[in-house]
Amino acid sequence: MAYEFQSTLFPTSREMCEAIAHEWLTAGGMNSQAAVSEFVAGGAEALANECIADWGLDEIDENGKSWMAAREIDRTDIVAGFASFIENRPDVKIDAEAADWIPEQPGVAYGDVTFAGETYSIQYSRPRNQSHIGQSLLDGATIHCDEGHDDNTKFLAAIDAAGLDWNAVVKRVVIASRAADAIDKSLI
Repeated sequence: MAYEFQSTLFPTSREMCEAIAHEWLTAGGMNSQAAVSEFVAGGAEALANECIADWGLDEIDENGKSWMAAREIDRTDIVAGFASFIENRPDVKIDAEAADWIPEQPGVAYGDVTFAGETYSIQYSRPRNQSHIGQSLLDGATIHCDEGHDDNTKFLAAIDAAGLDWNAVVKRVVIASRAADAIDKSLI
């Protein structure tokens, strides 16, 4: 089954509900990042309730079904879409260049990340414990913000100031930069 929202088909109900949250919060790009940050502070439950009520997604139509029922979703699906948006903040622009490795430093990679008009030279390394981003100690990549990683620490401060989830941002940047692949190459 394909799921339709605003004349766009989505392969899963989850993707459709994420699109609903994105459209609701950004107003199709009309709302600023700062405004969206204020909105998401209300939480996924409240946002979903407001969206459902204001857009009439649970109102019964002439066929005896609500918009949600016709798409085989319910309130919990809409809440999950908002929760995903809040965690991942797809409205926030973060550019991560491809990471590269340096022969003299096996096990690390470097790459520039641009966020909020600032560019940070990020050092990536292996996760230090198995629970970090679901990776083992032998694979994956992360961004540590301890002593000696000044740009990493500045990037963390900028992410915190913007009210974004650090772990979600790290995951996004690590994937976009292909840092794990660069670290793998440094160990050959």
